[in-house]
Amino acid sequence: MGDETAESYPPYPDSETTAFSGEGDEITDSFDLHNDGPLILEVEHDGDGRFVAFAVDENEDFVPGGPTVQATGPYRGSSIHALAEGTYSLEIEASGEWAATVHDVPAYEDGTGLSLPIEQPGELGGVIGPIDFGEPSETQITVEFSSDDELNRAELITREGEPVGALVGGRNDTIGGSDDDAETETAADDTDTETETSVDNEAESDTETSDAGSSETQVISAGGVGYLSLESSGEWTARVSNSE
Repeated sequence: MGDETAESYPPYPDSETTAFSGEGDEITDSFDLHNDGPLILEVEHDGDGRFVAFAVDENEDFVPGGPTVQATGPYRGSSIHALAEGTYSLEIEASGEWAATVHDVPAYEDGTGLSLPIEQPGELGGVIGPIDFGEPSETQITVEFSSDDELNRAELITREGEPVGALVGGRNDTIGGSDDDAETETAADDTDTETETSVDNEAESDTETSDAGSSETQVISAGGVGYLSLESSGEWTARVSNSE
């Protein structure tokens, strides 16, 4: 594990936080995004039926690339997104009580965040970070899922909230939009790794599956500050360390 005295997240330093709660369907009051980093959304749902949460603009139109949560039954999770500065709201469809917290996070400078190695368990949707990857170097990322299904996803995210590499699966935003609205980019070898978290196109990959779940290990080139975004129908454990 990493430094036990290291700061945990949230809360996110120098971020602006807006919290909402309610019951049933609702469009929340608006919130403004001012920072140059990602939007991180935490949501909870206590109902037994369908739960949907997504971002809309000032015209109450769906925002491609914004938060999109779809679940059935109780749910608790977080997600990370890159949205332009502006005014937004959340549209909620819920069968019970719910809560949502929006974190407008800055693009943190190098040296900020969790230090390697990291081992963090979770379930459903989760965000790990900010992570201080340090100087660009080979980094090993292993994600173990308790289930082996198409919902499993793990992505490396830049300090600004942009996906730079799908470690498992890939982002697919479909509520109110089309698959064409979502893009996942893998950084080219000439990416400026001094200032951006990057994934080497020649990353080594090892996948293991069984009836009990699946495990994916990749060795990538990473540097600077970034995040891991994870999603699954069950539990997961993520491990990040310098590759030797």
